[in-house]
Amino acid sequence: MKHFSFTPFFIGIAAIVAFAPGLSAQTPANTLETRLAAIEQRLGEIEKQVGIQTATLPAEIADRLEALDQQLRIVSRQRELDQEALTAKTASSATVDATRDGFTIRSADNNFQLRVGGYIQADGRFFVGPNQFDTSAFTVRRIRPIVQGTVSKYFDFRIMTDFGGGNAIVQEAYGDLRYWKKASFRIGKYKAPFGLERLQSAADIKFVDRGLPTALAPNRDEGVQLYGDFMNGAVSYALAVMNGVVDGGINDTDNNDGKDGVARIFVQPFVAKGVQHPLGGLGFGVAASSGRQSGILLPNYKTVGQSIFYFYSPGVTAAGDRRRIGPQAYYYAGPLGLLAEYTAAAQDVQKGGIGETISNRAWQVAGSYFLTGEKNTYKTVYPRESFDPSTRGKGAIEVTARIGELVVDQSAFDFGFANIATSAHIAREWIAGINWYLNRNSKFVFNYEQTLFKGGAPTGNRTTERGLLTRFQVAF
Repeated sequence: MKHFSFTPFFIGIAAIVAFAPGLSAQTPANTLETRLAAIEQRLGEIEKQVGIQTATLPAEIADRLEALDQQLRIVSRQRELDQEALTAKTASSATVDATRDGFTIRSADNNFQLRVGGYIQADGRFFVGPNQFDTSAFTVRRIRPIVQGTVSKYFDFRIMTDFGGGNAIVQEAYGDLRYWKKASFRIGKYKAPFGLERLQSAADIKFVDRGLPTALAPNRDEGVQLYGDFMNGAVSYALAVMNGVVDGGINDTDNNDGKDGVARIFVQPFVAKGVQHPLGGLGFGVAASSGRQSGILLPNYKTVGQSIFYFYSPGVTAAGDRRRIGPQAYYYAGPLGLLAEYTAAAQDVQKGGIGETISNRAWQVAGSYFLTGEKNTYKTVYPRESFDPSTRGKGAIEVTARIGELVVDQSAFDFGFANIATSAHIAREWIAGINWYLNRNSKFVFNYEQTLFKGGAPTGNRTTERGLLTRFQVAF
């Protein structure tokens, strides 16, 4: 009978067992069966080398292999559990950012976000020349903290208050449902979708104040709005039903059943053709509103220096239909920017037993150019370099100019709704200025303006307003 030694066999088994823990530490769980099959195949090869013809292993070796199998399975399962715990922890964690755009808290999947920002505008108004109507003064025009965010991915909200001028008012408070890009919903208090310059943020306007057409457009109102865009933003629209406000008005209450319908369409035909297209910054559109209001007081009209130049006589109220139309356009190409709009507003009014439709109109053309070469835009401007003496950064320099006119219907004076001795029939303005953007968050605005009047004084025309207007703004 032929004898053989078990020594090589046990040496091979020992090597496999010693090597096996290393396999378990390096082998992913999804290749466990493959590794066990490889071990079994190697055992078979060792058996053949030492001349073992039976597949039956000693009990001690079989138990050791079984223990090894269990160890591999336990380690693999533990890895799965650790990975699941890590994934759950990552999904539930939030990130906090403090950037030039404000302070933001967001979930890992961005479905929940909260951003805190705002802006402050400190103005100086200095009227020069004889017989100026208003006095020079410093004022904090706007103090507007803003809280906005996203809830459950598709629901946005925005709350903006204003403490400028020593008053406290809720400027905006609304929610958006953005499930469909082509048809989103907004409800609450917000800007009526009408005036081009009105829809521009006050932090982004090129002058200390907006032009004369904005005086005839609605400001903020309460209602519901359907809006969206098509063709990658080339066509946008908005349809709203709102309580209705007077020209330039903002309101939190409604004392009658009449409501205003507001509609706007804006086209940027070349926006989807690439940023290098020479007409990529061209946009134009039209807005309209119609409603019926009665028994409410009518507005005043102001110059860019916030001086009232027209007001209705006591006892004059809205008494029927109100209609507005507003064609508008802008063009931005490199450092150049142009904006133009026209607004016409017709309001039925009455005083005592006398009623009439008063039709007012206004227009403006404004332009700006960055001497430092920044890209001009309707929204926030980003300086190429921030002002920093240590790096010789100078910020961005922009020159601006604007002309405009507002004409009050002659019928307002003919029927006694306004007094030509105290209210001007026509106001014509021109403004030149320079803006210095220290960085993305702060800027200085310097304007010189002249507003000429027809009427508005007992002796004829009101004295031409000449003003030096300044602003320092911080926005984040």
